[in-house]
Amino acid sequence: MSGKIDPWRVPTKQKNQQKTGGTGSSDHKLCQSPHPRTMIMHYTIITEAHEKGGFTARCVEIPGASGYGNTQGEALARIREAIEVVREAQNAELHKTIAAVHSEIIKIEVADSA
Repeated sequence: MSGKIDPWRVPTKQKNQQKTGGTGSSDHKLCQSPHPRTMIMHYTIITEAHEKGGFTARCVEIPGASGYGNTQGEALARIREAIEVVREAQNAELHKTIAAVHSEIIKIEVADSA
């Protein structure tokens, strides 16, 4: 590690002392920033035109997520809504899991295979 202090990480000991006045372990846990950031996610969408009119949009990264519209723009708006619903459900499940067990969120980068 380069010796830099990560502003998003706070030692558990400090957090426990703030909450209970006691001492805790010295491992680090993520904390929420007082200034939330918006993360922009990128998804691959496949649109298909139908012979009888209308378009279907499917998200490659989220199997089962799809949207239909009379125009390609409407289909894209619907797939965006579907992705938001899936992401909200995934985030709720993640927070539920974190609250239920002693865990830590760690972000990693993975190179695109394309």
